[in-house]
Amino acid sequence: MNRVFFRGAFAVITAFGIVACGGGSGDSVVVSRGNPTEPTDPAVEILPDDTYPALSNRAATGTAVEMVYVVLDDGNARFLDAVTINASSGAITGGLLDGTVIDNAEYLNPANGEFSRIVRISDSNIFGAVGLDVQPVDLPTTGVTDYNEGWVGMTAVFSDNVYVLTGNAEFTVTWDGSGDIDGRFFNLSGTTSRGGTVTNEGTIILTNGSVTDDRFAGGTVTGTGLFDRLGGTSSTAGTQGVFFGRDADELGGVLLINDNAEDIQVIGAFQAD
Repeated sequence: MNRVFFRGAFAVITAFGIVACGGGSGDSVVVSRGNPTEPTDPAVEILPDDTYPALSNRAATGTAVEMVYVVLDDGNARFLDAVTINASSGAITGGLLDGTVIDNAEYLNPANGEFSRIVRISDSNIFGAVGLDVQPVDLPTTGVTDYNEGWVGMTAVFSDNVYVLTGNAEFTVTWDGSGDIDGRFFNLSGTTSRGGTVTNEGTIILTNGSVTDDRFAGGTVTGTGLFDRLGGTSSTAGTQGVFFGRDADELGGVLLINDNAEDIQVIGAFQAD
């Protein structure tokens, strides 16, 4: 299956050309278990407004703004936070994205994020999520954040078929000492290698992922519909992600699921706010 899997990985990049948007303003609300509250921890430092300029704002006063990304590079998840963007030109400096400009077609915004983008590198098997790095002082430490407006693009490889799908993404993050993230990808629609289109093929559910500083990873994977056979000890979720913007307003990452027993592999990228 490895050879088929990486062939499917190239199909994901094609899926990124389909803009299936969840909408949203880019704002997320930090709440306690039931009652809306404003984040209160910590309130030590106030960063200048140009620390988090909207990526579309070419009139931003900041020049070298800190960025972070997570991408799949030939099937390997790679993080890098030693990256900057020139706010006035959109040019990125550092790492795999060095020399690219966020205004070109390689950076897509299907979830309507202010601080993050889905990225693909033309002629390479590199894709994932990139955005403004949340500063440690701005990371929530209590409460819950719901990311209700999101997008996912993926390729699902089965033993007898390959699906190229886009859909919606939702996540809930609990900000406490343990750090927990749960999410789901749903309304998954697109095309199959057998020909034709498919609609609402099922849901992929991630539970009990771990949150460490501005990153998250892992989780138990289950599914419904097309993905109802996911789960069990043979299934591993290689989800890797990053939080973006002030108060971790947005998130994005890469999805890598391998279920050897059921001969199912899923690879993709997502963005949510």
